[in-house]
Amino acid sequence: MRGLALALLLAAPALAQERPGDWGQPLPIPALPFAHAGTTVGRASKASRYAPKPQASEAGPEVAYRVTLPAAGRLVAWVEGDDGPRVDIDVHLLTALELDADGDAPRCVARGDVSVEADLPAGECFVVVDTYVTRTGVACPGPYRLRVELLPEGGWHERPLARGVTLRTRRYPDLRGARQQASLLVVDPRQEGVSVRPVEARGCQPTSDVGRAAGAVAAVNAGVFDAGTACRSVSLLKTKGELRATNAKDRSAFGVDAQGRPRFALVPAGRDWPEVTDAVGGVGRLLDAGDVVIAPGAEGSADSFATARHPRTLVGLRASGELVLATIDGRTAVGAGLTLAELAGWARDDLACQDALNLDGGGSTCVGARRPVERRRQRAQRRRAGRPRRRAAGRLGPRRLRPAARAAARVAPPPARHARRRRGLGRARRGRPRGRPGDVHLRGRDPRGPGRRDGAADLARRRRAGAGRRPRRRARGRGDAWDPLTGVGRKRSTRGAR
Repeated sequence: MRGLALALLLAAPALAQERPGDWGQPLPIPALPFAHAGTTVGRASKASRYAPKPQASEAGPEVAYRVTLPAAGRLVAWVEGDDGPRVDIDVHLLTALELDADGDAPRCVARGDVSVEADLPAGECFVVVDTYVTRTGVACPGPYRLRVELLPEGGWHERPLARGVTLRTRRYPDLRGARQQASLLVVDPRQEGVSVRPVEARGCQPTSDVGRAAGAVAAVNAGVFDAGTACRSVSLLKTKGELRATNAKDRSAFGVDAQGRPRFALVPAGRDWPEVTDAVGGVGRLLDAGDVVIAPGAEGSADSFATARHPRTLVGLRASGELVLATIDGRTAVGAGLTLAELAGWARDDLACQDALNLDGGGSTCVGARRPVERRRQRAQRRRAGRPRRRAAGRLGPRRLRPAARAAARVAPPPARHARRRRGLGRARRGRPRGRPGDVHLRGRDPRGPGRRDGAADLARRRRAGAGRRPRRRARGRGDAWDPLTGVGRKRSTRGAR
């Protein structure tokens, strides 16, 4: 009997144990906003397709997350970092981790290649990061960074973008008798290096592209343009003291003088505004010292432009000196839009503005903000290259500038006693040469001795000159990266590292 029992034990198939993140054991999201870096390489695969887009195959490996919403709101999730070769990671929102007989997920409410969002009630829901499979049957797994945020109903959701720049979003269940969705950029120009400047678009260039090309922290649409003439501006546009366009009609404008002070004024058609260095025109002054001054047909606009509900964009000034760049969605399921009178009342009562100007709205209404992780990555790259931190404006957006880093360089041949080390012939330093006589050495180890430094940081130039720091030894037993949330992989060993 013992031999028979042993034979049955050896013949029994091994049951695969589920790991944290598998379909039956989703990773918990403890709090929102949430961020996690992971990979779909080596993960299990359960779901093949998702209800919102059943024609797309998601039969590759996936990672599941569970989140409990404290209140109803709009859940937003997006993936980053899946830009490697043959890596394609998609994101999905589900109300339950259920599969039908074909392996499809019928309880999926939203699917996206990069980002996804959906209105969900309070309670439990799930986020699944899955691997796309091409038409030829090739799966594209790889690393990713997942971010999840909740936009609550009836309250402001706040996200700092930079020092002195904050993005706020809000969904109104009932604002002026209808559902509305608002986005708000609060800019404090009193902070050092923070300013708001208009930037000219190249033809019919979207606001997001203008801001991205200029390296903006955030941007909104601003002046009115003529789509029939390659989107030529018909509003006042002045940048860095240069007049680029004038108002087609007598209309109000927003500007910044040489001291960085915001100003509002009515600028005649075809005229300059010499008191400011940067300016952009709008259509309709909303507030003047706290008083609503808009009227139907004002500044050459049609009556329906003021009395009908449309998407809107405005720039406002608070008594505290903060600038407000706000947008209201319109003509959609999430927002009905506002009339100019309703917009003026909202700017005064909800946004605490004393002065405000209506900018171009309608289908042009747009606000874009750079994600903090992208900003940190680009800033780190600039620091490693020795360039100053710079942020420019989009069409109308906040900009942060810092003075260029001072660099001191010294050109001198190192002493002859270090020549063998520089050529890589010495035993003390093997491998890459440290430099050559006459090289410019910028903030690194001075070839004349340890601990000596020359000038400001300029890593790119140091690398070209070969005057970088001594290369580290490879750490023994590094293994795979260890994920503290899933417990997958091994912790990096520091044994042997210097």
